[in-house]
Amino acid sequence: MIAPTINEIFAGRDVIMYTEPWAAGNTFPTDAAWGTSPGGSWSNLGYTKDGVAVRWRQQIQTYLVDQSLDPVTALPLSRDLRFVSSIGQIDMPTIVVATSSGTATGAAAPSSGTADFVLQSVAQNLYYSVFFDVRNPLTNDFGHFVGWFCRGVGDLEIRVHLPDIAQVNVEMQAFPDTSTTPARVAQFRIQMG
Repeated sequence: MIAPTINEIFAGRDVIMYTEPWAAGNTFPTDAAWGTSPGGSWSNLGYTKDGVAVRWRQQIQTYLVDQSLDPVTALPLSRDLRFVSSIGQIDMPTIVVATSSGTATGAAAPSSGTADFVLQSVAQNLYYSVFFDVRNPLTNDFGHFVGWFCRGVGDLEIRVHLPDIAQVNVEMQAFPDTSTTPARVAQFRIQMG
């Protein structure tokens, strides 16, 4: 453990969620200043509402024996790793990512054009790599959080009301990416300086 330092403090509005269609050749974005587009096929999903989150749930089984009050061992039974954000824009490609199904067509310009999300009866499993780019407001250090092989699993509700904006809930569950050995799931990096 290192001594207490503000370098690992992350808070505030400096968060961006990127996704790209999963491919075996997807790589960790280069260490560039916060907010620098990672390039390639990474897409910025747009304005976020209430930040981004990485949720990691584990189920651990403890084992007892007659001769001990305390467990003699504990083994993991399951792990559930999710990348979560609410996008504050009703954007059709974002709905495709959030549902991991359907197609998006067109782009709605401010004064003209249409954009469509089309969901058909055929079940789809579209997979994406997810990249959170977050900045420390005190030092300008940044954190990068990547899930390699993710699928949308969250409930989607687009609610238009006052006093808040309509949002698209994006909840991506990370699965093992077996294109590498051993299979990769996620990678986190804090870049200082």
